[in-house]
Amino acid sequence: MATLFDSASLVMVPSGVKDDKLYSIKPTNGDGDFTFSRDGSGASVATRVNSAGLIEKGRTNLLLQSNSFNTTWTNSGTITRTSGQSGYDGTNDAWLLTKGTAGAFIRQTISQSGVRTFSVYAKADTADWMLLVIDGSPDDFQYFDLANGVLGASGTNLDATITSVGNGWYRCSVTGTNNTYLQVRIYPAEGNNDVTGTTTQLYIQDSQLEKGLVATSVIETTTAAASAGILGDMPRLDYSGGASCPSLLLEPARTNLITNSEYIGATEWVNASATRDITITQTSETNPEGSAICWKIQGTATNNQLAYVGSTTSGTTLTNSIYVKRVSGTGDVILRDVNNSSNTFSLSVSDGWKRIYATATATSNTARFYLNLDDFSDEILVWGAQQEAGSYPSSYVPTYGSSTARAKDVCDGAGDSSVFNDSEGVLFAEVSFARDKGKSSPFKVERISLSDGTSNNRVFISNTTNLNALQVFVRNASGISFNRTITLTDITANNKIALKYKANDFALWVNGTEESTDTSSSNVPSGLNELMFDGPSGNYEFEGNVKQLLVFNTALTDAELASLTSL
Repeated sequence: MATLFDSASLVMVPSGVKDDKLYSIKPTNGDGDFTFSRDGSGASVATRVNSAGLIEKGRTNLLLQSNSFNTTWTNSGTITRTSGQSGYDGTNDAWLLTKGTAGAFIRQTISQSGVRTFSVYAKADTADWMLLVIDGSPDDFQYFDLANGVLGASGTNLDATITSVGNGWYRCSVTGTNNTYLQVRIYPAEGNNDVTGTTTQLYIQDSQLEKGLVATSVIETTTAAASAGILGDMPRLDYSGGASCPSLLLEPARTNLITNSEYIGATEWVNASATRDITITQTSETNPEGSAICWKIQGTATNNQLAYVGSTTSGTTLTNSIYVKRVSGTGDVILRDVNNSSNTFSLSVSDGWKRIYATATATSNTARFYLNLDDFSDEILVWGAQQEAGSYPSSYVPTYGSSTARAKDVCDGAGDSSVFNDSEGVLFAEVSFARDKGKSSPFKVERISLSDGTSNNRVFISNTTNLNALQVFVRNASGISFNRTITLTDITANNKIALKYKANDFALWVNGTEESTDTSSSNVPSGLNELMFDGPSGNYEFEGNVKQLLVFNTALTDAELASLTSL
């Protein structure tokens, strides 16, 4: 029997070998469950690449009582709210807003800053127009023509949309960037720039306020904000690189130091001292998360540069990264590191969206993020800028007005003494380590280990401080039984690694090849009771992608190990 890490449900699954084929049966008692944590149960700032190849985020509807407009919502002027109306979704969950005085509206005040989008479904009645306001004073506002499905007058808001959903209903949204105060308002309106009527009415349903540049699918709330998508206590099953089967993504804590990672039209980009000879244009092109907003840049002279200038501490290693996509031209794209050294990247139309990055150790307290076009007449799209302390780019952390931190992924504690066989077995991992992505040693050591909770009895698979070096290790209280280090072609690629332990029968197999054996040691560990993405001391947290993790309680044959590890 064996135990299998199943990436789809984060459980250990009893498995075995029969007729030279692996099989598995998922347990129902939870004996093999891992414990997982990151940053709580609400929406996470962590992201993943989903099965459609798009970046998926956590989302939160910040409004309370999102479809109960007679509760947390208050009114200014006389306005009647009548529930039980026929809605856009076939329910009777819509509301009728009826004005009794000129300029009347309903509102909700909430503490929130940065880039955020307010949306509501609406349908005309005697009022053909609606006004949405996203700040206390009407700086960020938008009029919507509900009779014709077009936008009207607007304020300083960043963006607005009106989208037909059928039967006269539209989803209307307005995106604002005011950082000082927030109040959302809904007005029945009689015309473009006209809320002077006293008796008109319209239908509304399902309001939402969320961080970001676009309105996402509705998350209904009652007495508290509600979240969906990637949550803080949710393992990330990642499909990066076009994978058909996901891998568990485990990463360290990282902070995106760029304060507006998607809003490239923000002041800190446009007015940065180093931004020059370049036009920055908002566009409705589809971005890497699948929504229709990103930014086009085109140079006006050879010295063109898109820039963000922050601060750091000299000696800090920083990685700059950004998603880019070709619109026109054939010239290279230049991403500069924190010290202003250039890194050149080719970019073709066939690449689609491509993430580029540059890593360096800061030689001053200035944190530069500069992007240039080698041929200034070219046009490219940009989205998702990130600057983080570290030697490689981690998964994207979105920011909407301030730097944002993602907590580390922690996954460990699987199994107990009744699950694992001390006298013999195989620890198998199909993984890619993250640490060599920066390609400069020494690296932080990280491990996948099976132990008794101490360093006396343990079996582990690990990287080392050297480039592409893989180490496997077995010991008991009497001493080391098996300790081998080999160099892989690329430890950050997907590798299948099997470590067999049995008295006088130790072996390391990698990608279908037996790399090392030992038949001279009779020492095997005892008391094995925990499988973890770490070492028993807690100092070697694994960082990377995990497709499979198995522990077999029998020492497999060479033929079985060859089959198990073949790519």
